[in-house]
Amino acid sequence: MGQISLSFRVYFDDGVWVGLFEETNQGFLQVCKVILGTEPQTEELLQMIQKQYIHLKWSPSVVVKAKERKQNPKRLQRMVKYQMQTLGLGTKSQQALQLLHEQMKETKKQKTKDNQLFIKQEKFAIQQRKRKEKHRGH
Repeated sequence: MGQISLSFRVYFDDGVWVGLFEETNQGFLQVCKVILGTEPQTEELLQMIQKQYIHLKWSPSVVVKAKERKQNPKRLQRMVKYQMQTLGLGTKSQQALQLLHEQMKETKKQKTKDNQLFIKQEKFAIQQRKRKEKHRGH
């Protein structure tokens, strides 16, 4: 049975507060980015996690090498402190977010294409009806 790890970071990026979920499950990493807007309070974050966690859109899975080493608790504390101070995203997280962005872009592109095709078909059907009515009138 594999180990599941979930982390949530809040950071300030380009004028907005952003929440980043990272879930590692059996060597695969999935990421979800949530725009929080104004500076969130702890209670707001907890409510958001409880109510909206199941509705989050996760990125496609990215393979991650598992680190099974046990770490010194003090070193772990220093690492957590360092991660809290740094605002950047990890490379694997960036890759996962990029995949999610590309997926969303493709979905939007397909919807736009389908919508344009539907409009084109509707215009063609209207023209056909007008032609038939014109021929009936003569």
